[in-house]
Amino acid sequence: GTCIITDKCLPVGFVYPPSLVPSSSDGNIGIPPLSAYNPTVEPLIRSPRDLQSEDKVWDACMTQMREPLGFGPQSEGFCRYSHRGQCAYNGVYQPPVPLEDSGFGRFFLFGSYNDVWE
Repeated sequence: GTCIITDKCLPVGFVYPPSLVPSSSDGNIGIPPLSAYNPTVEPLIRSPRDLQSEDKVWDACMTQMREPLGFGPQSEGFCRYSHRGQCAYNGVYQPPVPLEDSGFGRFFLFGSYNDVWE
């Protein structure tokens, strides 16, 4: 059979091109590539078939990501640290993002969340 890996954060109907499948099981250096486990077929990464609308995809993705990002029931909660009533992300205060018309300039966000739970 086919090895199917579903990711609820992929758009409806999306199938990850096999040429872009990461060479390791979780994208981290030092983790054996999937080929080390002798799969009989290449894995197919796609959105779940039971999610047929963008609203369902958004809800499922948010549910899937809540715990690793520190929003789930097992975490201490999103607001375990606050500053003047504002919540923090993973216990670190995050100042508000300036509005575009504030004269501050454009804001760009870059980030990674693969080590948040460590």
